[in-house]
Amino acid sequence: MPASLASKKAGLPLSSDWQQVQTVLLNAPDQGLQQLTKRLLASLQYKNEPENLRPEIVTALYGTNLTTSISKLEDFYQNPYEYFLKYGLQLRERSEFEISPTDTGQFFHEALDQFSKAVREQRLDLAALSDADLSELVLEITTKMIEQDVNYQYEILKSSQRMKYLQSQLIQTVQEMVQTMRTQASYTPARPAVSEVAFGPGQPYAGLHYDLDKQHQLNVQGRIDRIDRIKVADHDYLGVVDYKSGNKKIRTQCGL
Repeated sequence: MPASLASKKAGLPLSSDWQQVQTVLLNAPDQGLQQLTKRLLASLQYKNEPENLRPEIVTALYGTNLTTSISKLEDFYQNPYEYFLKYGLQLRERSEFEISPTDTGQFFHEALDQFSKAVREQRLDLAALSDADLSELVLEITTKMIEQDVNYQYEILKSSQRMKYLQSQLIQTVQEMVQTMRTQASYTPARPAVSEVAFGPGQPYAGLHYDLDKQHQLNVQGRIDRIDRIKVADHDYLGVVDYKSGNKKIRTQCGL
C-alpha cells in the first residue's frame, strides 16, 4: 500500500506491476486477505472529519451534573478536542521527573499565599517593609516550602545544581512579586484580607450553579488567589486578585 499512497500524493497513476499486485490481493482465495486489502485501500480516500458527540455519549462521559472550573472552561473554548481527551477520556501524559510551567505556577501561588498570611499574622505594614525585610521573609517562606515539602512537590528543586540554580531564580521572582505588592500598598490603603479562598461543592463558599436544561446542570468551582479589603466611610470594599505567572495581554474598554 505504500506505493498506492505515494502515487496518490504525486498525482500519478499506479504502475502496472503494483496494479497487478492489488488485483491478486483483491481476488485472493482467502476472504480475510480480501477484506484486509479493501480496508487498506479505503484508507487512501479517508478524511478525518470531526463530528459532534451524540448526546448519549456526552452524558456517559460527563454525566448530567457537570462540575467544572474557570480554567477548564478556558481549556474547552481554546481547544474542545483537547478538553475531550483530557476530561472526557481522562488521558494523561506520562509523568516525567522535570519541572513544568504548572509546577512553577503552583510554587508562585503558594509562596504568595504564605507571604500574605505571614503579613497578616505578624501584623506587618506591607508598605513600610524594606527590601531587606521582604527578602528575609520571602527566603524564610520559600525555604520552608521546599525543605518541609511533605508531598515531595518541590523535591526536584534539590535534585541537581541546575535545579538549585532554578530554585534561586524562582525565589528571586517571588521577591520581585512581593516588591510589586509593596509598591501597590504604598498607593492604596487596600490590604490583603484572605488568600486561597475556595468556592464550590463542599467548600465554605458556594459556587456558581446554572440549569442548562431540565436534565443538565453546570456547577463552577475554583479558588480565588487573594481578596483585598478597604474600608471607606464605614463601608467595606473588596477587590479580587488573580495571580498570573505567564505573559497575559489585558485589554481595557479604552483599548489600552
